[in-house]
Amino acid sequence: MKKPTTLGIKLLLKPSRSSCINSYTRVFRAFAPGSPRPHDHGSAKHRSGECGQASVPAPAPHAAVSHSPRYGFVRILLLCLSVFVNFFAISAHAAGPQVSFKTNLGEIVVELNNAGATRTVDNFLNYVRSGFYDGTVFHRVIPNFMIQGGGFNQTMQQKTTSAPVMNEAATSATKNEVGTIAMARTNDPNSATAQFFINVAHNEFLNARPGNPGYTAFGRVIKGMDVVNKIAAVKTGSGGPFPQDVPQQSVIIEKATLLSKDK
Repeated sequence: MKKPTTLGIKLLLKPSRSSCINSYTRVFRAFAPGSPRPHDHGSAKHRSGECGQASVPAPAPHAAVSHSPRYGFVRILLLCLSVFVNFFAISAHAAGPQVSFKTNLGEIVVELNNAGATRTVDNFLNYVRSGFYDGTVFHRVIPNFMIQGGGFNQTMQQKTTSAPVMNEAATSATKNEVGTIAMARTNDPNSATAQFFINVAHNEFLNARPGNPGYTAFGRVIKGMDVVNKIAAVKTGSGGPFPQDVPQQSVIIEKATLLSKDK
């Protein structure tokens, strides 16, 4: 009797389920190296995970599969679908308007996100275009929380603003997490005007939820997060109408500029 090969011995010994699958995988690779979908080849018995004394059938020749007209059509169809999906994925993640804040401590650039916060973004950009933020300060700084600015000048006098914007925290695709920019407001949910803040922590409690309208986040820092952290670390105390949290060294927004085309 002809001495069985190593592979034959493994099959005749009724190996465990996992051993059978591993053995079958090695046989398949020997006949069809580089096959993209090995589970499509072999008998239904082995694909279903059954393991017995039956020999492992040779898989269909790799070349025959790759040259099948039907297989080629499916490949073309999948390729077209992939291109289609990628196109819309890229469009969905297209860069939004970018605004540069040049401060006396460095530059911060934020990218705005219109998704679910169109009114908020439009309101913010109107203030940027009008030069409203030029010469204002970050007047409220709380480490491990946020830095707030855009409403007071260097003598801590509050500037006159336009009408408030509707709260869009519940619909905005952007949430209050490290590096996102959001609108400050009073206890009235729809009272946001010009003042904004940049989160330096994951402030989930500021997001909208049942019973809490939240604070509308509408973009994120894409450059200068080190500057944001530098501002968050300045010494604070009393100043102007506030008894605390005011930087003792003025942090000035020297110039706010729209960098990219408004979308």
